[in-house]
Amino acid sequence: MKKQTLIFFALLIASMTMHAENYVNVPAVDLGKEYPTDRLSLNQVAEVTFIPLETTDNSLIKEYSHITINSDKIVVSDHSQGQIFIFDRNGKFINKVARKGLGPEEYQAISLSCVDFDANRIYIWDYNTLGRVKIYDFSGKYIKQLNIGRLPWPDQMYVFDRSHLIIHCDQNNLSNTKPGAQPYFLINTETGKASPLNLRIDKPLSNQYGQRDGSGAVKSLQLIPIYPMIKSGGNVIISDFSLTPVYQEENGKLMPILKRNGTGDLGNGRARLSSVQNISDRFIILRTTDTALNKNSGKFDVSDPQILCYDRKNKSLKTVDVFSEDLNHDVAIDSWNMDLPANTSAAIIPTMALEKWHESGKLSEKAEAIYSTMDEDSNWLLMVIEFK
Repeated sequence: MKKQTLIFFALLIASMTMHAENYVNVPAVDLGKEYPTDRLSLNQVAEVTFIPLETTDNSLIKEYSHITINSDKIVVSDHSQGQIFIFDRNGKFINKVARKGLGPEEYQAISLSCVDFDANRIYIWDYNTLGRVKIYDFSGKYIKQLNIGRLPWPDQMYVFDRSHLIIHCDQNNLSNTKPGAQPYFLINTETGKASPLNLRIDKPLSNQYGQRDGSGAVKSLQLIPIYPMIKSGGNVIISDFSLTPVYQEENGKLMPILKRNGTGDLGNGRARLSSVQNISDRFIILRTTDTALNKNSGKFDVSDPQILCYDRKNKSLKTVDVFSEDLNHDVAIDSWNMDLPANTSAAIIPTMALEKWHESGKLSEKAEAIYSTMDEDSNWLLMVIEFK
């Protein structure tokens, strides 16, 4: 019995040590430091493909709200039109979900959306304050409604696992979340039950700030364009501004993959927000923004963003400009409103930008060939980046 007890405690200690090493050995980024500046040339580290999305009367996109890509489909949500467009991987239009209305099988507005290719389901959060999710298949057929109830302003949603969605809530859209809050919820895709994810925020920060007038009423909102979640290769990445670790979901569990130090504290008037905007086997790319509180006006001064790239192979960290040789221009490869395969990033290139670069002779032969098939009314060009 004594021997069995010793074995049990030995295994327990080994397990605790293993988990501690998993955390201790993750790479660390000191956001308070200055790092060497370099250019990350996409054509040298990735295969770059341009996909023109077919433009017809039925497939004209006005707002690229959310993009989901798998091996054979591209799904683009257009929240402004209340429609979701489905293309094949060559950009040919297949179908769309357009069920905006007041009927029981319709949605009033698309606030958030995400896609589960394996389950043939498209999830639509129907207007923020309604607390309900409408589910459709890829043909646009209505499946069911999940009644979630009121939650504090959801601003991101992804498929978490086979049975759950994950949402992030900015507690009241005014950045005064209380310490100890749990802003992440798992939504059961069969019952609609919302359960807080066990991830507490002790020193809340937000990418949304409210400005108030003399009476205390909200006068305006300021949005810093970075978000705490992305999804890559089927895994959700959480890089909340308020947390030191960056977590990756693996088989329904959150595992730390990066530590961030030197974030500052808005309570002292200054903080550096950071969030993972893309991840691959080779790179972890973060966007950082400095925020400083003007105590006299109550407003926040926000710096221009910087892009930090951690090279997992060389264990090096640099400030980078992400450069496309095909466009002869820097590009933004933000993934916050995308659901992408592993080792993949994407960018949407406006047709007016293509026209400008064409006129200045900057486009490569490959990009020129694609541009020649487009006109000013064409859907914007999808750029898919598959890291080597």
